[in-house]
Amino acid sequence: ANLGDAYIFKSQLPEAAACYRRALFLVDSLGLPSSENITLYLGLATIYLQLYDFNTSLKYYQQTEKYFSQMTVGMQAYYLNNYGNYYYYAKDYEASLRKFVALKSLLEKHHMQDNFDMFICKVNLADVYLNLNRLDSTAHYLDEVEPFASRTNDALITYYCNTIRIGLAVKRGN
Repeated sequence: ANLGDAYIFKSQLPEAAACYRRALFLVDSLGLPSSENITLYLGLATIYLQLYDFNTSLKYYQQTEKYFSQMTVGMQAYYLNNYGNYYYYAKDYEASLRKFVALKSLLEKHHMQDNFDMFICKVNLADVYLNLNRLDSTAHYLDEVEPFASRTNDALITYYCNTIRIGLAVKRGN
């Protein structure tokens, strides 16, 4: 699994998938608990999403979902964010919204309102709301995220906020 992660970081997706599949085989062959598959399923779901193979990606997200209660809070957040991204890229914005709202609720439940995961969640919510033409909600979440992006000098979040602001302006005819 770690080798698969390394291949993902190098954008060598076929090699990463082969490592995860080999690890799944080993978990099964060694009779390890099926909960050992959580990160493997999630890794494969992410790989297939990057390849725009939505059917295979969905299969692995659904496999992962069976173990949601066994995941750490951090892993649950990672899972919900990635699953929300799956639906976003599949252009199912209502389903994407449900995953990001679930992520926001999870983070709030664990008093994680002022961390990076929450601000990524909120900028994703802003983008989904933009695609659903719920422009006031888009603006609301941007207003919450932009001070964080400025305070932390996070160029990626700032860029994402700016592109959403442009989309918002266009949709408002400005």
